[in-house]
Amino acid sequence: GPDSNYYEKSSFEQDLKYLKDNNFYFPNFKEIRKYVDGTLTLPQKSLVITMDDGHADNYTIAYPLAVQYQVPITMFIVTSWTNPKDELQTQMYNTGYVYFMSHTHEMHEGGCSGEQHGARILCIDHDAGVQDLKTSAEILGNADALAYPTGDNNAHSRAIVEEAGFALAFTVEYGKVTVGADPLTLPRVRINQGYSLDYFASIIE
Repeated sequence: GPDSNYYEKSSFEQDLKYLKDNNFYFPNFKEIRKYVDGTLTLPQKSLVITMDDGHADNYTIAYPLAVQYQVPITMFIVTSWTNPKDELQTQMYNTGYVYFMSHTHEMHEGGCSGEQHGARILCIDHDAGVQDLKTSAEILGNADALAYPTGDNNAHSRAIVEEAGFALAFTVEYGKVTVGADPLTLPRVRINQGYSLDYFASIIE
């Protein structure tokens, strides 16, 4: 790929092998919500792999490797772009190694110039935003987790997410999820192109 939004297949594969060989635990989002709320203790080596947008390489490259190494991955998908109930997506979901979560229904686009990346979720009419997310949740069959489009979030977007009933929402702010964190502005540890295995291990331990 042309920039750090892409990650080499060989690097991704060695990371998955590392996680498997070192007995990492892969909690689901209901467990993460309980952890954030302080009602559940997770193993120290707990990790969730997330990918935004649902691009084709998630399916052609990441998915087969997830099954091969038995490491689950979460695809935050825009539900107006792809249907998780289509044959291929159903096949992936049924392996138990792919989870589909919301990246909104139709709010992964511009429209709010001058603020962050300008994602529509920042300034859309409140009720229209809530309906968008409810549509996404209905298609997915859950409202367990959402990733903000391009990470853009503010008080307005968080109010939309909360009213739509989502339990968790993820930004692109760097950091690890901790007990007591705001469940609607959770950070993530970004993995960039060119990271060595040693560096990968150092930032997830």
